[in-house]
Amino acid sequence: MIHIVMATDDNFCQHAGIAILSLIRHNIRNNISFHIFEMNVSSKNIENLKQICTQHEKELLLYPISKELFDKFPNPGDFSYATYIRIVIPQILPLSIKKVLYLDCDVIINGDILALWETDIEKYALAGVEDSS
Repeated sequence: MIHIVMATDDNFCQHAGIAILSLIRHNIRNNISFHIFEMNVSSKNIENLKQICTQHEKELLLYPISKELFDKFPNPGDFSYATYIRIVIPQILPLSIKKVLYLDCDVIINGDILALWETDIEKYALAGVEDSS
């Protein structure tokens, strides 16, 4: 099982749907579970995400996050409070999940992610890639 984690608010939910769909379309044979941490996402947008995953027989797990969780955090300025969600992901995901691939909502996946998923990071707490910009 490949565990994909994303964090979104209502403003980026449409982007998350496109990212999910692009990943599904290029990873038909991979067993994927989507873990979406969402903050103030409308029921319509939630239903859209559910529909995408249901149509493609992919698991979707939703984790509603309250903005109040970040009341003592600095104002993120031009960014959304949803930016802070990635900080709490390890505390909220079930302990049975030992590895995840975190993707920003504004990515397009244009290939198989299995090789990336299988990258050995056993000796590291996390791994990342450079931003191309």
